[in-house]
Amino acid sequence: MTDPAALTPTKAEHYAAFIQLTIHAESITWARFYNYLMGSSILALAWTTLFASTATHPHRQLVLRLMAGLGIVLSPPWAALGYRGREFLKKYISTGQTLETQAGTPSTEPPTTPLALSAYLRDKLLFGWLASRTILVGLPLLFTALYAVFLAVS
Repeated sequence: MTDPAALTPTKAEHYAAFIQLTIHAESITWARFYNYLMGSSILALAWTTLFASTATHPHRQLVLRLMAGLGIVLSPPWAALGYRGREFLKKYISTGQTLETQAGTPSTEPPTTPLALSAYLRDKLLFGWLASRTILVGLPLLFTALYAVFLAVS
């Protein structure tokens, strides 16, 4: 039988795991956002195409309202997913930074360790107010407002 103590990960293994979790969280968040933008753009384009068409159909107004309603229903959860993804990333980076500090890494300005440098750049670079969280949450909420206008117009 395997000794349970042998399965206990080292701090180096924990650190490597946090690096991978950080990369994974970043990739997932942006892939999810890309998928949202593609779907939302197609939905908005379909709505505007149908709205601008001169064809008359008895269910045209219903379809316009359904498409706008679909956009209103789907956009806020994507904003929440963007927020959630950034919270995971923030937690992974801060926990990894703790491991870097515990390893006795000297504190420098700017930092030289991967996760500390990531946090430093996130907080100190120009346009810090336009953080990823702002884009990942704000754009779906902006689309929600656009779809509300679509619903009112249709």
